[in-house]
Amino acid sequence: MPYCVETDLTPYLLADYITAANNKTPGIVAEHITRVSEQIDAYIGERYTLPLPAVPGILNWAAAVMTAYRVIGSITSLVSTTGETGNEFVYLQGEYKRAIRMLEDIRDGTIELFPGTDDKERQDDKAVSVSTPPRTFTDDLLRRY
Repeated sequence: MPYCVETDLTPYLLADYITAANNKTPGIVAEHITRVSEQIDAYIGERYTLPLPAVPGILNWAAAVMTAYRVIGSITSLVSTTGETGNEFVYLQGEYKRAIRMLEDIRDGTIELFPGTDDKERQDDKAVSVSTPPRTFTDDLLRRY
């Protein structure tokens, strides 16, 4: 399940950057969206049943930021350095780091995807399921001896 679409990237990247990435490597933006969605699934899959019934806004934001960061990284090396003067992607780098921390918080249970609900989609990671065969020696059988 993709957590964002190409149009969700425009608050973080100019359309020219998206076009340049697709011109340089056709389909790269869609590929990044797929890979980021898989990464998000890896973070939240232990706590929530996938696919989610709906994409929460917080996951849409994280996916858009992470995808934008990867797209711009595929056409420029400016995202690899944060201290450079005039680096217009410092903000995007910070947002990317915040998105990763937020996914870690969701994974660790400090942030709930569906606050205020009973989280039916959430798997109970403390539950234990035990399956045993029927008892051979029941109370009735033991009373006869």
